[in-house]
Amino acid sequence: MLTIDFLDEYWANKVEVVTRLEPKLPFIMGDAIGLEIVIKNILMNAFEAMNNMGEIIVESKESDDFLDFVIITDHGVGISEGARAKIFQPFFTQKS
Repeated sequence: MLTIDFLDEYWANKVEVVTRLEPKLPFIMGDAIGLEIVIKNILMNAFEAMNNMGEIIVESKESDDFLDFVIITDHGVGISEGARAKIFQPFFTQKS
């Protein structure tokens, strides 16, 4: 996964990234650059939520109805309930 390789310099071996991707991922129609930006932001947020150390798991799953999806898991502090209601608002952040 090119995005993960690119971020290796960002976390400089402080985080272990475990990838469990299906061998044949489907082609996705859409904005490739936009999707890459979203994945990079999720990975960078996961890294920062773990105080810059730990493990991030990136895996793909195949569901029964053939719809594939990607799961990114970290072991960070999580998102407060109050913030969860706002996470899809444009430009919402808890960072200074």
